[in-house]
Amino acid sequence: MVLSPPGVKVKRMELSFSLEKVRELATLGEIQLSRHAVLRCMKRRLTLEQICSAIYSGEVIDEEPDAYPNPTMTILGKAKGHEEIKLVCTVVEGIVRIITVAPPRFGSRGEPQ
Repeated sequence: MVLSPPGVKVKRMELSFSLEKVRELATLGEIQLSRHAVLRCMKRRLTLEQICSAIYSGEVIDEEPDAYPNPTMTILGKAKGHEEIKLVCTVVEGIVRIITVAPPRFGSRGEPQ
């Protein structure tokens, strides 16, 4: 989130990658999990194959082009043999980096938050 003085509009940047690019790189095996994501996967008993199936079946539910140090995308998808999972990723130097993996949280109307 970018904070600005009242009355000043800040132009939001666009992501430098798309869901299609993430899927393409994942298909090529160009995917890396952060230490945090590995721990979350171990805790939730998720495999890399399941992470990839969530990417292939998923949809973008959030984009943070201003995130530091790299823009991020949140994908909500179905992990093979699991319920839906939410994953946050970025693309750096042609590699999809999975930052975290979590079960989706739902708001009062049943929509992902």
